Amino acid sequence: MPYFAQGEPVTVHKPTVTTDRYGNEVSVWAADATYERCAVSSRSQTSDGDNTDRGRQGVTVGLKVFLPVGAQVGNHDRLEVRGKMYEILGEPFAPHSPFSGLEPGVSVALRRVEG
Repeated sequence: MPYFAQGEPVTVHKPTVTTDRYGNEVSVWAADATYERCAVSSRSQTSDGDNTDRGRQGVTVGLKVFLPVGAQVGNHDRLEVRGKMYEILGEPFAPHSPFSGLEPGVSVALRRVEG
C-alpha cells in the first residue's frame, strides 16, 4: 500500500448476532482491527430514497476509504472513521495494476444516513 504519511486510523467492526431481552436476534458490531494511515475522501452521492421516512428528510454522507493491502474487511462489516460508524456499500475491492503490479490497497465505499 502506498504510504499515506498524513493518513488516519480506520477501525473495522465485525458483526455478531445476539439475542435481545425480547428474544429477537440483533446484530452487534465489535471492534476487530484498526488500520493506521488510511486514505479517506468524500465520494459522490446519489439520492436513493432510503433516507426518507414518515415525512422527514435524512442526509446521506458518502466516503471512500483505502485500507492497507490484505486488510480483512467484508461487505457486512462497518467502519469507524473520525468517531462515526459507516455501512459498507457493495464489496470491498483490491485493485491491481496490470502495468506496474501496484496494489494500492483495499478500496471501500461507505455511507452513513443522518437525521
